[in-house]
Parts: sequence; structure tokens; C-alpha cells
Amino acid sequence: MAHHSNVPPRRAPFLLRAEGGAAGGLIGAVAVAVMFFINGAIHLTPLAVPSALTSAWFAGTSAGSSAPTGLSLNLVVVLNLLVYTALHLVTFAIVGVSATFVVDGSRFWKSVCTGAIYAGVVCTGLLYVVGSVRNTPVALDVLGLHRVLLANVLAGTIIGGALYVVEHGAQPDVAV
Repeated sequence: MAHHSNVPPRRAPFLLRAEGGAAGGLIGAVAVAVMFFINGAIHLTPLAVPSALTSAWFAGTSAGSSAPTGLSLNLVVVLNLLVYTALHLVTFAIVGVSATFVVDGSRFWKSVCTGAIYAGVVCTGLLYVVGSVRNTPVALDVLGLHRVLLANVLAGTIIGGALYVVEHGAQPDVAV
């Protein structure tokens, strides 16, 4: 039974919404990584995307030192990959928390679509700005705008869904 009133429904406390946004962001980050891993595996290069992004992100960070070789090169690559993965997870968690100010969680499709648009714009913009400030190739250069937007919209859809679940529990009000 629908409640028709001019009084807005009570929203979940901010910390609970922020936690839901962060969880949605982390799940979205993992979904993006899995999506690129599967795409790479289909092309027999499962780590091509993270390797390319890591190389672009950390390009020139060891200026003035000799280039690593052999075992030290492999350790540098692994360390850079771990740092990039941590940055990836933290960034999407922060985007999830910031989405709590935009995604109200009142209706399922509204939350999912708003989350998708928000993360698509914010995450793609962040990649562009950070790459411009660092003067390094960014994911847009490595992957192409269409893949980056698709990945960020996927993450935003998950964030929007997570924020809806925080407000309503696991029973969506999906109308067909």
C-alpha cells in the first residue's frame, strides 16, 4: 500500500548511507576490474589493462634513477600494480560516499540511473583531470572513452543500487 503524504519519507542516517555508498563503490571497483580482466582473458591478455594503466600512471616517477631490470623490475611492476589497485578501490569508495549527496535512494530505477550518470561523469572526469595534472597518459588514452564510460557507469549502477538497498532493504520496488 502506497503512502501518499506531503511528508517526505524518513531517510537512513548519513553514516549508514555513507557506509552503503562506500560498499557500493568497492563492489563497483571490483566489478570494473573483473570486467576488464574478462575482456583481457578473452583476448588472451588478462592483465593488459591494469598493466597499461599502471605504466601510464607511474610513468616517469623514478626520474633520475637508473631503470630497474630483472627481479627488481618485476618487483617494481608488482608494487606499482598493488598501489594502483589500492588507489582504484579507494577512489571508487570515495565516489560511493560522495554519491550519497546526489542519489536519494527513494526509487530503485531513479537511484540506479542517477548513480550511473554520477559515477560516469565524476570518475571519467577524475581520470582526465589527474592525467592532465600529472601530464601522463590516462585511462581515456589507454582504453578509449567508450570503455571508460561503460566501466564507470557499471560502477555507478552498483553504487545507486547499494544506496537504494540502504534505504529500503533488499526488496526493490521495481515496476514493470
